[in-house]
Amino acid sequence: MTEQIRTAGHGSDDELLGLAAAYALDAVDDAERRAIDSAMDVAHQGVRDEFLRRVRDHREALADYAHTTEQHPPADLFGGIMARIDADAEADRSAKAGPAQAGPGALPAPASLDERRLRRRRRWARGLGGAAAAAILVAGGVVIGDRIGGTEGPPPAAQVFAASDVRTGAVDVGGGTATVVYSRDANAAVLLMDGVAPPQPDTVYQLWLLGSDHPPTSVGMMGPAQVTPSTRAVVQDIDSSTTFGISVEPPGGSPAPTNVLATINLT
Repeated sequence: MTEQIRTAGHGSDDELLGLAAAYALDAVDDAERRAIDSAMDVAHQGVRDEFLRRVRDHREALADYAHTTEQHPPADLFGGIMARIDADAEADRSAKAGPAQAGPGALPAPASLDERRLRRRRRWARGLGGAAAAAILVAGGVVIGDRIGGTEGPPPAAQVFAASDVRTGAVDVGGGTATVVYSRDANAAVLLMDGVAPPQPDTVYQLWLLGSDHPPTSVGMMGPAQVTPSTRAVVQDIDSSTTFGISVEPPGGSPAPTNVLATINLT
């Protein structure tokens, strides 16, 4: 992501606009956020307006989804979350303290701001967990290739955004922007589509994982009704794939891409 921000800071309007989704979802650290803000300061007014519109649309989509899916949580939900966060915080303190120091008054080495921020994000993701994190991170979207089943832990989207190796890639497509936020550690990716026109009638967008060591792997399809101004999808098991692809196919899809609309590097 840092390289993408550096490029944006040198005048690439498309790169800057492609970062709007990660910016809105707070998937950037403080240094990256400052770099984006600096790039915005020197961007053309039209680019700034479009960037802010995309950020606003993402945040409004999150708020709308949270409102429409609002329900009363279990009575012990908050207590359970806080207990898990407290337990994680205690584990962090024990890990930082390490073995007994030789000599009185010795203190453990201070953790960096990035390390503390990463711990907070991971505690938040673990504590929130389940459908709540999915609603916040993947508002209004569809889950593609969901093979988690009954496993415990945060949903794939939460794992991606909390991962230390999270990266993004973006490309213009269908009059809008497609952004992929992905993590090798989480072995998953989140697709964010802003302003992408729906496929034409009697066609679908088919999503692919591509790589030199495996044939094209279809990970889902989106028809016209599934593509909205702000569309989300989660793709799991990215494994060794090096490219994410979107193609236009007939209803029901194709065994391999036939009309590639866009590709995004996962490297």
